[in-house]
Amino acid sequence: MCPSYQATREEAYSTRGRSNLLRRALTEPDPVAALSASELQDALDHCLSCKACKTECPASVDMSRLKAEVMYQTQPRKWISWLLRRQQGLLQWTIRHPKWSNWLQRRRLIKRMMGVDVRRSLPKAGTFSLQDWWNSLSAEQLDPFAEGDVRQKVWILCDLYSQYQEPEVGQAALNCLLKLGFDVKPIFMHASPRALISQGLLPEASEELARLVGMLGQIQLDDYIVGIEPSEVLTWRDEAKDLLPKTAYAFDYAQVRLYEELLVDLHAQNRLPVMHKQSRKLWLHVHCHHKALAKPEQVYEALAQIPGLVIETIQSGCCGMAGDFGYRHYDLSVKIAEQALLPALNQVQQQDWVVATGTSCRSQVQDLTQIKAMHVAQVFDQVLPERS
Repeated sequence: MCPSYQATREEAYSTRGRSNLLRRALTEPDPVAALSASELQDALDHCLSCKACKTECPASVDMSRLKAEVMYQTQPRKWISWLLRRQQGLLQWTIRHPKWSNWLQRRRLIKRMMGVDVRRSLPKAGTFSLQDWWNSLSAEQLDPFAEGDVRQKVWILCDLYSQYQEPEVGQAALNCLLKLGFDVKPIFMHASPRALISQGLLPEASEELARLVGMLGQIQLDDYIVGIEPSEVLTWRDEAKDLLPKTAYAFDYAQVRLYEELLVDLHAQNRLPVMHKQSRKLWLHVHCHHKALAKPEQVYEALAQIPGLVIETIQSGCCGMAGDFGYRHYDLSVKIAEQALLPALNQVQQQDWVVATGTSCRSQVQDLTQIKAMHVAQVFDQVLPERS
């Protein structure tokens, strides 16, 4: 269940151990001070917030949420909190100054200042901004169909990582939807609610979610709302209802779909075109939040519609990266990956494809194996026929 416990067998790093430490702190005369105790903070620091305990624990303990609440009270990593509050601006700077950004990120001193293990590679700046690319498209590229055609709208949440660090993923996601004939309405996020929650920055996460609710208030009943990054999408089904006031319920948060869920829905409606045949094997690793909060088999179902593709689902839990965890706890992160993910990837052949649905998962795969893993949208962008 808990990746850090599986790798270390330390009781304090199990869901039960963390729960007992937390219970003890809350019974102290000064609970707020007790939450900052080193033993409890260490146990929570080694929690990957993978959400496995939410569905696998008999008591349905959501340690990820409890950890966020404790961090909100104690704010143990103020430097990381400072960076996350300015994340969009920093990522925009990396796009404008990629050489400087990539040079700085390779410096051991910079890594140490950020609390990053010097053996870990930081994500490189993207080669373009997703929003700039989208704004550069012509009207014909955005709407190649006959004038007067009514096309179904898809509102797509473009997370920060798909905008700035992996813009090729966001580009593939948007391009696929255009190929499928949708009226695509991208919403460019200004912050990462998932990352903010993971660091206990709950008011900031609420602010970004409320901003997105305001932008999505104009959706119609038959519109789709789709996200690219699983952890960001599934925040809507999990924490959003508690972080937003009841008056903010402009729509059903469960309407926000994973990219793969949209593809499965289109297949059920016979709306997927005949795709280019692929005589190759695909290795699939599914994000841990997807495993815990959605139906991971739907990723397989979506990919299985591609003719000729042989899919091997890797029977792994969390990849070991989990946001900033793998940057700070390198050895434990690698040990977690070695349990199932890395042995499977050792079998990958040169012509094979590797799909990892989360941006952290793809970063872990790249860093530990030098394999460039793809998002599902990148696969479909290659196999879908061009618009006629």
